Amino acid sequence: TCPRPLIGQLRGENDLKVIAELLRNPQLIEDDVVMMINDERTARSVLTSIGCDFKWSVRYPIRLALVRNVRTPLHLALSILSKLKKQDLEPISKAPQTPELIRRAAERILSGEY
Repeated sequence: TCPRPLIGQLRGENDLKVIAELLRNPQLIEDDVVMMINDERTARSVLTSIGCDFKWSVRYPIRLALVRNVRTPLHLALSILSKLKKQDLEPISKAPQTPELIRRAAERILSGEY
């Protein structure tokens, strides 16, 4: 474990061992994880680690941030998409930066095809 002030520095790490330990740190809070997801320097492998982490991947703000991040691997974003609220799918389906595959999947969910 590390103290809260050090978490701010470790959030920018892309070493998966450091990230794995950070995700288990009891001092880490949801806002820290969302900031990691939203940081444009965060590696895809870190996004995948967060999206596969049992503790964090079940939290709605984490799921939403992962789907909104264009760098989240498509397979991960697609696996989360059906777990989002329809009111959150609407802007995702219309955002020009959303990858086409994600946009189309969101549209299908909204239309009831999925």
